[in-house]
Amino acid sequence: MTTMYFTQNVLGAFLLDEEGRRVAESLAPFKTNEIIDYLIDQEEGKATTQAKEVLEKAKASGFTEIVVETIEDGRIVSSLNLTPKITVKPAVLVKFRESLPKLAVELGLCGSEEEYFTRLHEISLELTRRKLRKEAQKRDLLAVQAIRAIDDIDKTINLYVS
Repeated sequence: MTTMYFTQNVLGAFLLDEEGRRVAESLAPFKTNEIIDYLIDQEEGKATTQAKEVLEKAKASGFTEIVVETIEDGRIVSSLNLTPKITVKPAVLVKFRESLPKLAVELGLCGSEEEYFTRLHEISLELTRRKLRKEAQKRDLLAVQAIRAIDDIDKTINLYVS
């Protein structure tokens, strides 16, 4: 049985054979808000519907060992009762990533490679904005907790003084 490679990226989840041909794919939504949610889930190591769909196809085809690049992808593969094999920068996946702009055009997601890079830039900016907003909310929460702690200390001191 041939080796299968699993990867997720901004375009979706893909299963490739040893020569880099797409065996299975499940495209990510290409609307900005939906793709941001997809990328955040992917970054957090959650099993996206795209990943599950592609890996179920691999399982149905009789493949049991899947080569992945990250521990997160390995966990996803493992959660579907497949055996992950973690390999750093396998040539098949590196070559596949290099062809993403052409693939986006081929799949009809973008009109040109230039449009793909423009779209990728927009997505990257929005993803960064969301992450910054999330971190700012955490800091605001810490400030509120600190103020409440100071108020509690102040009340305790006043009780001891009186």
